Amino acid sequence: MGAKILLFKKKIKKISFKWLLFLIFVVYIGDKSKFHKLNFYIMKKKLFIFTLILLGISFSSKAHDFYELNGDGDTIYYNITSSTPLTVGVTFQSYSYGDTVSAYSGVINIPSTVPHGGIIYNVTSIDPYAFIMCNNLTSVTIPTTVTTIGVGAFIGCTSLNSITIPQSVTSIGADAFRACTSLPNMDISIVVTYIGDYAFNQCTSMTSINVDPQNPNYASNNGILYNKIFDTLICCPGGKSGALTIPNSVTNIYNYAISYCTGLTSVIIPNSVTSILNSAFSNCNSLTSISIPSSITLINDYTFASCSTLTLISLPNTITHIGKHSFAFCPSLDSITLPSSLISLDYASFWYSPNITAITCLATNPPSIIDNTFHPLPNTTPIYVPCNSIAQYQAATNWNYFTNILNDGTPIITNIIDSFLVGSTYNNYEFNETTAGTFTQNLQTANGCDSIVTLTLTTYTTQIPSNIISQVQSDNIQISWQGNSERYRIYRNEVLLASVSSNTFNDYDVDQSTEYCYEISAIVNDQETETSSPECVTFLKINEPNVKDIQVKLYPNPASNKTTLEITELRTDANVILYDMLGKELKTYSVKAKQDKLNIDLQDLNKGIYYIKISSQNHTSTKKIIVK
Repeated sequence: MGAKILLFKKKIKKISFKWLLFLIFVVYIGDKSKFHKLNFYIMKKKLFIFTLILLGISFSSKAHDFYELNGDGDTIYYNITSSTPLTVGVTFQSYSYGDTVSAYSGVINIPSTVPHGGIIYNVTSIDPYAFIMCNNLTSVTIPTTVTTIGVGAFIGCTSLNSITIPQSVTSIGADAFRACTSLPNMDISIVVTYIGDYAFNQCTSMTSINVDPQNPNYASNNGILYNKIFDTLICCPGGKSGALTIPNSVTNIYNYAISYCTGLTSVIIPNSVTSILNSAFSNCNSLTSISIPSSITLINDYTFASCSTLTLISLPNTITHIGKHSFAFCPSLDSITLPSSLISLDYASFWYSPNITAITCLATNPPSIIDNTFHPLPNTTPIYVPCNSIAQYQAATNWNYFTNILNDGTPIITNIIDSFLVGSTYNNYEFNETTAGTFTQNLQTANGCDSIVTLTLTTYTTQIPSNIISQVQSDNIQISWQGNSERYRIYRNEVLLASVSSNTFNDYDVDQSTEYCYEISAIVNDQETETSSPECVTFLKINEPNVKDIQVKLYPNPASNKTTLEITELRTDANVILYDMLGKELKTYSVKAKQDKLNIDLQDLNKGIYYIKISSQNHTSTKKIIVK
């Protein structure tokens, strides 16, 4: 019955206390200047100021239900946590903050059971903030009846150098051992299922957190705490020093995971990491440079805040947002380069990093910033931006605070890929090149926005037209040829006759019994090849006997094995030439005057189009044959 009454009184007392703390908090943050100061103090390692303010008011109610002496004569305070079964948790003395802050000191052995009022209770928990700020506490023995260590249970016990968490403990609350600056290491047993946020943060003497290999939820490597599958780095103990290489399995660096590692001088972050959460590297006061991999797109709040020796940050061209206080209180930063991918910088991103002498922002469009993003930099701080964007920055909200916005000196890059004819000269874009290769041209302009033109140049060869065929029609001479160009020039008797885009031309300006010699050249990008060999033909109207009587047939066509050339009224000897589409001669035959047939073997030819040319003293004609 006595245990139940105590539990009831305690509930009433805690409800009243919660409301009072809430009212104090509302009043405090209502003053914005005080709230900003609070941020400042937190970032300057005075992590418990707010707690001290809240607890610095005396209350008549006590925090504990009862207290008893342990076997060593030390007073330990308890809260009844259950009347069935009978359990208690170790707590602090009272809500009055003052002399009782160090109520526990030296070596404390917590008993597994405690008698009170004729009742024996099992000690099953270390309640939230039970040993808060017990700066003279050096060692604690926790019995195997305890299963839970509450939120902030040992927070700020700066002299605590020895504690063993028994195998019975399954849960370690947030901030449980935060700022226990003398603890050398921590062992996590197989049964621990929960470790709250920042449980071991600011333990600057701790060099290793060792997890039982059989633990199903957590793991450790080289003394660093991870989740079981090693894709989240949870806590690097604050006593680690030198260089840290994060494993390639890690994709997530947790909140405060590496913060207050004051001995770390360098950290290698692999490309496997896709997220770095809030305050992950804050207060790493020996870290001089950091390179963020291109797998990261966001710098979260307070990520590198209060890294007092950080002089160089390398941000990839994937970062789109830089969060609140990300690089606040970094007094060693003297210049920063913001990537071209950046879209926004949040509240106080570089707040109180006062030694920055220049800012380079490669983004063409000004990223959005807050009025205190770079506070307290003077408005004369040089801001270097892309040349074509100077006016935009000068007009952009909050960027227009700066009066010294300058060209970053990066020229406008233009890349050109082109080709030209072998043997000619490439003279576009102020180049004058006769060979293939990569060339650059610096083009200076009056407004300072200089350009660099990079030319990647290849050459090609254009085939000189070949296999010119002339056929006398009733009122014109038709000329055809082989070639791979888009345009051609036709010369007749060495005088330019026409420029065409096809591989045929009909010349109607012809006179009876006149011989015409045709030559063809190819044109590419205003470059002209040499002319072909001349093809000469005499124009004779069809009523002329030596043309009218001669007729040529080819059958079968298409053909596969052979074809027959039939010629009637052939008055003189003639040559018959078989050639391919490219003008290559494949077979040559001779026929006698008055011979009327010629069998042409096609068995050794591939499928395709071929030409057969018959040429005699006063007659030339060409037939197309399709080999199937």
